[in-house]
Amino acid sequence: MQAGTSEPRGDRLCKVLKAGGVLLIVFVVSLATIELVQLAKSGGATEPLQRSDTPPAEYIYLDAARVSAYLGQAEGGLPSSEKRTKELARSIQASLSAGTSAQIGGSQQSRLTTEATVSPTAADLFDTFLALMRGRGEALTGRGSCNVPHPLESDRWLGSVDAFLINTRDIAAELRCVGEGNFVRLYNAHLFLPVYAAALPTVRNASVFRGSFRTPAVPFTAPTLPRSLRHAVARYERNLGPNPRLPFVLSVRQGRRTVKFLVPMRLAGLTHEQSLLSGNVTVVGKIVDMNLGNPRAYVDQPTVTAFGHAVLNADPALRRELGVCKYRSPGRRARAKLRSARSGGRRRCSTEKRTIDEIAQSVTLKPPFVVLLPLAVYQ
Repeated sequence: MQAGTSEPRGDRLCKVLKAGGVLLIVFVVSLATIELVQLAKSGGATEPLQRSDTPPAEYIYLDAARVSAYLGQAEGGLPSSEKRTKELARSIQASLSAGTSAQIGGSQQSRLTTEATVSPTAADLFDTFLALMRGRGEALTGRGSCNVPHPLESDRWLGSVDAFLINTRDIAAELRCVGEGNFVRLYNAHLFLPVYAAALPTVRNASVFRGSFRTPAVPFTAPTLPRSLRHAVARYERNLGPNPRLPFVLSVRQGRRTVKFLVPMRLAGLTHEQSLLSGNVTVVGKIVDMNLGNPRAYVDQPTVTAFGHAVLNADPALRRELGVCKYRSPGRRARAKLRSARSGGRRRCSTEKRTIDEIAQSVTLKPPFVVLLPLAVYQ
């Protein structure tokens, strides 16, 4: 009988399994470590800033001061910056056993924390404000109720109106439900300016309604605009001041009825990309006056005062293009020019009182109408 030094076959199997288990655990832990290192190199993950229900917007107008004031009231104040923390924890366990006599296991735990300090921009604050208003109920979400004694007691703070898809009766019901003092979002809106306001360089691409004024023979956007007219427009702009209030108007029309919205905006808040004014936009604003039934009309007196003074004091070249002639007194010569205008003459003249009346008529809203204080206009 030959003596041997070899170990029993069962012991050798146990050793192999133990060695294989250790290698398996090392392999799994190594993979986890590589993944965490790669995540650390990429900078970790932070919460997204965008909380809007629409794609990132191109803002035509954004009243940052009002957005901050309203959001601060709703949130009890606004921080100048905020810190956001994202934590990622992983736990990996592995075990290997061979029957009841051999068992081996291992575990690996990793934790990765990233912090970011952000300062919200005006667009970020508007998205937060809009999300807060939507949370209070909006027509498109089906939330909110109108069965309350007073509109301010409603849980609907944001109304929705689509200028293309909704009929006038539904618009009136939606606006009554939201009420004055609350907010509305207008989709697919198209903005118009009176011709005397569209002469300003920043808004020349806006759609124009002329009212009683005639269409200029040479468009203000034409590269061949005469020098005298260019100088007249520059002086007219100086007379209006550095930040005039522009009376934009939009209409939602279905059938025989039209709901008109007056949306006044300050020139300084408008984009310098003029092409954006010629398309359909979304308007979010606060309802400050509304009349959907009674015979009361609304006249925008700030427009009459500011533009009436500027038109009457404009250079003769610009007044002729707008169809306005300024008289010192309604004498014989003035009456002759008026007769020439009525008979189809090239120059249409007007007295000072008639000029003011025509400007007032262009910004007079008959019911149904809404005066909207805009917070944002965007595409």
